[in-house]
Amino acid sequence: MKNKNMYYLLAAVIIVIIIAVLLLRKPAPAAPETQAPTAPETPAVQAPETPTTYEGEANAIANVVCAGGKIGGKLTNIGATKVTIGNELKVLLRGMVVKDPGCDKTALEPGESTTCTAMNGPFKVISGQNEIVVRITGAKESQATVTCE
Repeated sequence: MKNKNMYYLLAAVIIVIIIAVLLLRKPAPAAPETQAPTAPETPAVQAPETPTTYEGEANAIANVVCAGGKIGGKLTNIGATKVTIGNELKVLLRGMVVKDPGCDKTALEPGESTTCTAMNGPFKVISGQNEIVVRITGAKESQATVTCE
């Protein structure tokens, strides 16, 4: 009978320890509040602090600014035929092709222009000089160097 009582006593001690651990443990941290994703800000078309420089005989790119982690500007079809941005008209940032530069229009007739708000595409804007090149099939290449903070 002594062994049986010893087992009951041992079981009671274990139960008391489990209850004490459950009551004394710290509550789980509250889940952080989630916020709805915000739309990315588009760059304001204003004169940059460091002037943007342009190279090339043609002006397929103009009004380039860097603001809010984005590079924006104006693209013009200087070619003789209709072009589609991403096909016959390519935007490159530091040598990398930007498939979607965030332009108002994707097809441009000769001489037609469009405003683009994400000429850096998915690529990070670096602090300092960022080189944008515009290549149009059958036309001359244009280049802009914009300084970002």
